[in-house]
Amino acid sequence: ISGLRDLADEGVEAVLPAAAADRGVTYTDAVTLTEDGDEFAVGDAAVETVFTPGHTTGMTSYLLGDSLLATGDGLFTESVARPDLEEGDDGAPDAARTLYDSLQERVLALDDDVLIGGAHFSDAAEPAADGTYTAPIGDLRERMDALSVEKDEFVDIVLADMPPRPANYEDIIATNLGQNAVDDDEAFTLELGPNNCAASQDALTSDD
Repeated sequence: ISGLRDLADEGVEAVLPAAAADRGVTYTDAVTLTEDGDEFAVGDAAVETVFTPGHTTGMTSYLLGDSLLATGDGLFTESVARPDLEEGDDGAPDAARTLYDSLQERVLALDDDVLIGGAHFSDAAEPAADGTYTAPIGDLRERMDALSVEKDEFVDIVLADMPPRPANYEDIIATNLGQNAVDDDEAFTLELGPNNCAASQDALTSDD
């Protein structure tokens, strides 16, 4: 569940990708809409918007200096995003191709020592030495087969063993768009469960 409106209510500048707003967000007047390549100053740090669609049409990552790419639901330390949630099974192949382009052209184009930090982690994820669920791009490239194959094979791999669509997905989307209001207890319940935003790890990661 997005905390964006709560942040805005507390006086924090809440940033929302314009492509995500196009999905029907009802509270765009309370946030700053951002486009690919926009930069924001957060204290002494510079944060750059990096458009990385595929998981959804509005999926966006944020590059903190040259050290960390917060990838949201686009790439995790143990898996890539699943591409079927927004458009369903029929739209999943096209979304998977878009995801491949985002990963190859926007994420893997960064230096190998840039850390990746996704929005979730599963039981299959191994924490880094500092306890965070982050990993250098170079390490992910070496151990995740899906990041080193051609586009058609990537699509086949990602779609081969798609986890069941979460039963509460529609409620989560409606809430994040601003169409539903939930209290803290309801939000906690919606957040329970495994990392349903990731593709199955079984075919994605090398055993080497």
